[in-house]
Amino acid sequence: PQQATPQPATPQPATPQPTPGKTAPGSVDINTANAAAIQALPGIGASKAAAIVDDREARGRFASCSDLSRVSGIGPSTVANVAPLCTASPAN
Repeated sequence: PQQATPQPATPQPATPQPTPGKTAPGSVDINTANAAAIQALPGIGASKAAAIVDDREARGRFASCSDLSRVSGIGPSTVANVAPLCTASPAN
């Protein structure tokens, strides 16, 4: 009788570490994200991302992603574009 040759253990992929401000895959939490993470949102470049962080630090957390409209330079079309990838976590 032939003996089965033990197979080496298959390495498991490393569990990805969460990125600050990221919640579900592809989404960005505007209440915890840094400016670099916020730039992942469509239509948000470096200057708008910095303005979002500055506004959050000055005025507090965003109640929802629609609150982004309070940031200078962000209007309804930008809010609509980022909505599918945007989250706004509640305060702890």
